[in-house]
Amino acid sequence: MTVWICTDMEGLAGVDHWDQCYHPDDNAPEYLYGREQLTADTNAAIAGAFDAGATEVRVLDGHGRNRNQGFTEMLDARATRVWIASRKPVRWEGLDASVHCVAMIGQHAMAGTINGFLDHTC
Repeated sequence: MTVWICTDMEGLAGVDHWDQCYHPDDNAPEYLYGREQLTADTNAAIAGAFDAGATEVRVLDGHGRNRNQGFTEMLDARATRVWIASRKPVRWEGLDASVHCVAMIGQHAMAGTINGFLDHTC
């Protein structure tokens, strides 16, 4: 069974401010915290997928710049990181007919969603 996971940051556990998702300084404490939460939530999903019988897990970093330093190094080694081939708004690399299950980690609400947390639309 192949599981495809797409991540984002604005809907992660413990993330409650834009500086935790976007920061001009990649080493800013709040941005480091956001990336740690991204890694922790993603690794929990990867572990759950393998515990449930997955034979392959593909992870696409769907957040903004797709260059979350530290994320790749700390990602569960059993998973395969899928790289975005272009900067097009729709990013589906690694999602094909061989995938049996899709999981979305840390996705945000659409802009204008009532009570949406860190809501926006790209």
